[in-house]
Amino acid sequence: MSEQKLFQIQSEVIQTLKAPLVILVVFSHMLPFNQDPLNLSFESKDIYHFVSELISHHIARLTTCCYFIFSGYFFFIKMDRWNTLDYFNKLKKNIKTLLIPYLIWNLAIIIATHIKNLLFIKVGLPPEDSYSIFSHLSLYELFWKMPVNYPLWFIRDLIIMSIFSPLFYLLFNYTKFGGLIFLFVLYVLVLEIPAPGFSSIAMFFFGLGSFMGMFKYSMLKICLSYWKIASLMGIVFLVITMSYMGTPPYEHWKRIYLVCGTICLFYFGINLYDVINERLKKKLLQYHQLLFSSI
Repeated sequence: MSEQKLFQIQSEVIQTLKAPLVILVVFSHMLPFNQDPLNLSFESKDIYHFVSELISHHIARLTTCCYFIFSGYFFFIKMDRWNTLDYFNKLKKNIKTLLIPYLIWNLAIIIATHIKNLLFIKVGLPPEDSYSIFSHLSLYELFWKMPVNYPLWFIRDLIIMSIFSPLFYLLFNYTKFGGLIFLFVLYVLVLEIPAPGFSSIAMFFFGLGSFMGMFKYSMLKICLSYWKIASLMGIVFLVITMSYMGTPPYEHWKRIYLVCGTICLFYFGINLYDVINERLKKKLLQYHQLLFSSI
């Protein structure tokens, strides 16, 4: 397939992939955040532990990486050079698509938590143990630092990445590939900026998408070129990652796996696009919109 053709179908492949991604997002929130080391045996509880960890904490984690890449890529793909007016138009659009939903869903959790516990008190039941702490948290802690609706950390970080997108432009404009290597080192070493919204995961994957968008790389061409080696390395690093669950090196190995796994997920999207018909593609997009609005 020619590079021009790959560019033409790129948006369609991403649209096709969105519904499976949102389904994986649901799976990623089905387990608690704490992770116990695996005990490999044929006992039912150990099989369940292995399968649930594989899906929810490893395969499903690839979705966040993909969404950051998409966001960075489409932020810059139509820019031949920096355009301040275009930048502010994108931020204005993000107020409607990111900021307002982010505030509404966090507010909904805050209101629901207060109502539930006040009803407990009114009928003579004790409030939740954590309510005494929750009721004294500041608006900054509830809406931004935590946030109270924790799965929305991704939206919070994406808002920050969009605001600071000029820095990505300057970084890659002057350092080219060196800037991407710099972000990758921060990411793998888990070197974090001590401020909510600046996670190294967001910075690397949004930066990766920005880099490809700025220099007009085809995401599909890169995927088709490297999916075989990425698949092999992804399996190897997945095995290593899961063997280190519950230990300090776990996060470092997982981050290398996520890079390889993201390429594999893109390759899955290309094959999905090739095998389904137009009617099903439209259905998948409808399901994506429905699911995304409900999580």
